[in-house]
Amino acid sequence: MLTSPYIHKVGLELHNDIKKLCQDLQCSASFLSCHDIKTHPFYDISEKKSLSGLASVFLDYHIKKTSRLSNWEKSPLTPAQISYAATDAWISLLIFNEMHHQYTQRHTANPPTLPHTS
Repeated sequence: MLTSPYIHKVGLELHNDIKKLCQDLQCSASFLSCHDIKTHPFYDISEKKSLSGLASVFLDYHIKKTSRLSNWEKSPLTPAQISYAATDAWISLLIFNEMHHQYTQRHTANPPTLPHTS
């Protein structure tokens, strides 16, 4: 799944996440094709630059932050942490898709390509 070019991996400020993931899995970041929300042309229209802020602007959705501030180094993760991590991944994709949709609708003559970062 991580190496598949057909599965889009999206998120906000992915650099540290990718670095940690590659350390944990002993892999090379060079094959991970990811889309960072910050590289999307539509990102600049929002004053809200956090994932929670972008979810509010683009999806009218509020992300609870309580689990985000907990100890993520302690194993095993709590059910609340697992739920937060799943929401973080899911909401990143929804935000990216909505940003891309809105941008494409405004620029139908010249739709953008999806930017890649490694």
